[in-house]
Amino acid sequence: MSQAEINKIKAEVKEKQLAKIRWQWFKEYKKHKNVSFVCRITALVEVFSIKNPRGFSEETIKLILKIRKRTKRGAEYIWFELKDRYPIHVSVTGVYKILKRNRLIRERRSHSSQWITKNHHFPQYSTLFQ
Repeated sequence: MSQAEINKIKAEVKEKQLAKIRWQWFKEYKKHKNVSFVCRITALVEVFSIKNPRGFSEETIKLILKIRKRTKRGAEYIWFELKDRYPIHVSVTGVYKILKRNRLIRERRSHSSQWITKNHHFPQYSTLFQ
């Protein structure tokens, strides 16, 4: 057998295994109706998850998290510190995504709409036209 035939057989076997896992996942989902629970049961998350899509090294990620915990500053500050002190080239968006993936960034809360509804009294139409 040539190497191409062996690789083709390996690819077919792998595809069959993934198809079997997918079939099992859908079967479990039909039973439980909860995606996260089924992913934990079938370990499908480990098979299809992308741990580091941009290809940042583990040292870079650990350094970003270390700077964040030390300074409690945002992505732009961390990016500037990496650029200034270390020979690491990462974009601000990349730093932000790493922080968000590790749940170190919270969504901003808007207070303006709360202020308007609580403190502003809208005029009554019935009192305007009498």
